[in-house]
Amino acid sequence: MTVQITHGLPAHYNAAAAQLYWQTFGGKLGRVMGPKRSALTYLHRVMRPDQCIVALQGDVLAGIVGYHTAQGSFAGGDSQDMRAVYGWAGSWWRMAMLLRLGQNAEDGALLIDGFCVHAAARGQGIGTALLAHAIAHAQDQGFVAVHLDVASSNLRARQFYARHGFVQLGAQPTGALRIVFGFAAVLRLARAI
Repeated sequence: MTVQITHGLPAHYNAAAAQLYWQTFGGKLGRVMGPKRSALTYLHRVMRPDQCIVALQGDVLAGIVGYHTAQGSFAGGDSQDMRAVYGWAGSWWRMAMLLRLGQNAEDGALLIDGFCVHAAARGQGIGTALLAHAIAHAQDQGFVAVHLDVASSNLRARQFYARHGFVQLGAQPTGALRIVFGFAAVLRLARAI
């Protein structure tokens, strides 16, 4: 089936995008962002459709690359969004935990803040096509690099990015929060363009 890569998320795919994001990151973020229903509500609330590139396979959302620039983040949100979904008590500790993962865009770099390919669409080159479009978009916008963060334990993702020219810039240990997130460090990877 043909895959169409396009900039921006059409509105009728919002729920599918939240589900896909949770399918990809729920295993690592579930203890902080769960329960699933609340996490999906939060994602649906904060997703910025102008801050992503999507892959459509027929009428199915097969993949998405969200990114962070000075204009905003695909799945960021702020304390007000967090309170609206989790309440005052539930939001403060979630924000504190998520801040440990760090997601700051550096000057001159487009920061990928979410890369998801639907499980049924993996192994078909969709991830490679999405990444190529994200790099081309970054170049068109005048960025000099593409950065992203990946869990140190995610060997498959690290190998994928290495095949596409990404190198490790640094590592941020999760410390005691390793128990919560399930990985020892967040690795910052970069590719010059």
